[in-house]
Amino acid sequence: MKEVKVKEKELKGWLNSSDDNTVKKGLEAVRKDGTSTFIPVLTALALNHNNTDIQSEALEVLKDTKNTAAHQLIIEEVKLHRSHPDISKLLGATWEAGIDVSDELYEFVEIAVASNYQSLIELFSIIDNDDKGYDYETVSEINLLINEKIEEDSESDSAAMLQTIALMLSEKILN
Repeated sequence: MKEVKVKEKELKGWLNSSDDNTVKKGLEAVRKDGTSTFIPVLTALALNHNNTDIQSEALEVLKDTKNTAAHQLIIEEVKLHRSHPDISKLLGATWEAGIDVSDELYEFVEIAVASNYQSLIELFSIIDNDDKGYDYETVSEINLLINEKIEEDSESDSAAMLQTIALMLSEKILN
């Protein structure tokens, strides 16, 4: 157990390094044998690092995450960074990792609606790739939120995407 903690501490040091090559070494190591404890660090790299290659690599590691505990942490990171200008990156990583967000769908819609067009595209992908379906009450609440946003700016490209999302949600209501 102590050996694992030492390894995790070493990996965190690599990921937090000011040297890009060391960070890349850390990303490769986390991809190979990382744990869910690295999700917040990976998120910070994906959203805030000044090197776009490192941002992309950190996103790829997040997308490759298969651990259910890590998936929940990614969901929490999306919520935590909801106002970040690049939140669409995390939304995209969420659907590409195949993370089930059905329990948090309303909040994910709120995040995307408050963000930008790219976030709406990522939200569309999340919903489109979810085979579970949603209960009537959830879809109704989401559609109210969407309709309010459409009324605010009915002429924008976002309004058309929001209408598409609302229609798709209505088609996924569970009987």
